Amino acid sequence: MSDLIILKNLSISRVEYGADKDQLRGRITFVGGAGEVTLNLNEDLSGKVVALCADGIVNAGKAVAEQLMAATLTQTALPTPVNDD
Repeated sequence: MSDLIILKNLSISRVEYGADKDQLRGRITFVGGAGEVTLNLNEDLSGKVVALCADGIVNAGKAVAEQLMAATLTQTALPTPVNDD
């Protein structure tokens, strides 16, 4: 039996309706030699997971923005300046 535990799935979303509306909820599943376990994440634990990922989310967003800007600049011709002298 292996002691290795592997993250199989992680899902976090904001509740859209009901008593927990606007709170984060999640599920995380691990699999290992002894089987599989799924944990339900409450607002606090979900928020901690998102906080751990925050730097990566920001960096990914910046990279996408830079790529979009570069693509836009190469595809869009800038207008010729008009000299009204």
